[in-house]
Amino acid sequence: NPATHARNVMSNFILNDFEGLSPARLDVYAKAAKSLATKDDIYKEAQKVGLGLDTFAANELKDILAGVEGGVKGSLKLAANKIANIYQKEEEFAKMAQYIFQRGKGLTPEDAYKIAEKATFNYSQVTPFIRRVRESIWGMPFITFTYKATPQVAKTLVTAPTKISNIGKIKNAIEKQADLEELTAERETEP
Repeated sequence: NPATHARNVMSNFILNDFEGLSPARLDVYAKAAKSLATKDDIYKEAQKVGLGLDTFAANELKDILAGVEGGVKGSLKLAANKIANIYQKEEEFAKMAQYIFQRGKGLTPEDAYKIAEKATFNYSQVTPFIRRVRESIWGMPFITFTYKATPQVAKTLVTAPTKISNIGKIKNAIEKQADLEELTAERETEP
């Protein structure tokens, strides 16, 4: 679903912003895209400290798809793996951008990656309770995001509240461009 990917990418930009990398730093995001595409020295350096491990796709999504894959053959299994890989690349891109940004500030590879991983989480580092809830048949497969994002949002609310209020301001500005009747109808369908 394209909307799901758009939300995933947007949340990665927002969480990177919470750790200091503004979405307006297109130079850093361009370096990250180039680095991922060419597998250059900065990519190899980031990989040595953990880039590419423990992303959303490697944990939550592949766990979900593994249940589906049991009865899936051929092209359907390939499609499931491609979906997981897209999510993984989106998260590697966000981590790589944060890593490059932090390295540019003079941090060591290890310290830069710790911040990158704080912004775009390590989905395997959860408590046993969260892991059970995530993997349970009645569980919540995406609970890790909420579990990891809540402290980030709380910290940002205290240390840089405008980063959060700006999101609402952007939403309001976009809504002001919409037709009032259409906006009202859309809001009536929201939970």
